[in-house]
Amino acid sequence: MNVCLTKNIINMEKKRNSFDKYFWISVPHCVQLKELKVKNNDKKVKMENLDGHLWFEENEKAEAFEFLRKLKNFLKQNYKYKERAEWMTEEWVNNRRTIRQLMFDSTETDGNKEPLMDYIISWTLRHAADDFKKEKTLWLYCRQILGKIIGKTIKEDDSLSEICVYKQERKIDLWVEFKLNDEDHAILIEDKYYGELREKQLEDYKQKFDKYYKKNEQSYTLHYCLISCIQRDDKKFNLYYDKAKDLEFKLFSLKELVADIKEPSGSDIFDEFWLEDW
Repeated sequence: MNVCLTKNIINMEKKRNSFDKYFWISVPHCVQLKELKVKNNDKKVKMENLDGHLWFEENEKAEAFEFLRKLKNFLKQNYKYKERAEWMTEEWVNNRRTIRQLMFDSTETDGNKEPLMDYIISWTLRHAADDFKKEKTLWLYCRQILGKIIGKTIKEDDSLSEICVYKQERKIDLWVEFKLNDEDHAILIEDKYYGELREKQLEDYKQKFDKYYKKNEQSYTLHYCLISCIQRDDKKFNLYYDKAKDLEFKLFSLKELVADIKEPSGSDIFDEFWLEDW
């Protein structure tokens, strides 16, 4: 496919002048809208014959961002590396402000993304603490993610004191401790990009984790979690990780932790890691 991609291949901004109550998404001229197979059943999307533009009402901001995510994923799946490099590294939004993509640069290969996943998942969980309440949207999203990991709904008025996260403690990706109301919790988190588990990897980690808390005078509720970038409907997900269930690990595909989140959080770090397709 002969494709000419420029820095503004995907634009989203408020249309000026008399149309300032709309968002528009400009679709690359080489992409047929019907190929995307994306339809919005809840809202009427204005599809006027305007050179590949889709229009959304101002109150349809969430739908616009959701469509943009699907569009970018479509391009990612259908374009070669060099063809998609520019639109993945620069996105023009909100009055032409350029945002660098956090998880993607000009590297020809994926590189080692798991250490970066450690840092950002750690950052996310720590932002669920009471101290970050002023960043309300981000704070609520982070509480929602933490709640899914431990299998509880964490409410706004729940007391969640400082969350301690340790990276690579005894080779465990993330070792998390926090107090929710009057309960002490600890989480063992293993994150995977697209890789398999090593032989006895989780068994060894769980043994170290459990042994530590058996000696601890405080009573902690223990949780075990594996987070992978592989989608759950990919056959590799069960092939690689099914054995983790026998060790009481909760399994999550990364995007499942934010499946209910549509609106941006206001944090570039959160939005680019959790809400973008990379």
